[in-house]
Amino acid sequence: MHIDELTLYCHDVASQHAWYATHGWHIDATGAIHMGTSRLRLLTAAHPYRYHYAIAVPANSIAAVQRWWLRTCQTPHHAPYGTIHAFDEWQADALYFRDAVGNIGEFIAQRD
Repeated sequence: MHIDELTLYCHDVASQHAWYATHGWHIDATGAIHMGTSRLRLLTAAHPYRYHYAIAVPANSIAAVQRWWLRTCQTPHHAPYGTIHAFDEWQADALYFRDAVGNIGEFIAQRD
């Protein structure tokens, strides 16, 4: 499945935009965060919400994604999320991160 645009509710959109911009994602004039061919849109909410979403990356590229992520994200807060997790039953590898408000993002790469 490919998702063109994902909308999440967030109690601190400004912090989220700053966090994603700092970590290399482009934010357009409408506030959409571009992740490859998909967009992440954040809408303001009074209460904090927590989500888990996945970003597909090219097959067998998880080691390169890990190197990029560890270079980009140098704060101790993110250190536990630098580990690659192998999912043999799905023939996939994943790497997790937390954003500014605690959402869990996942990079997932299928194996050839």
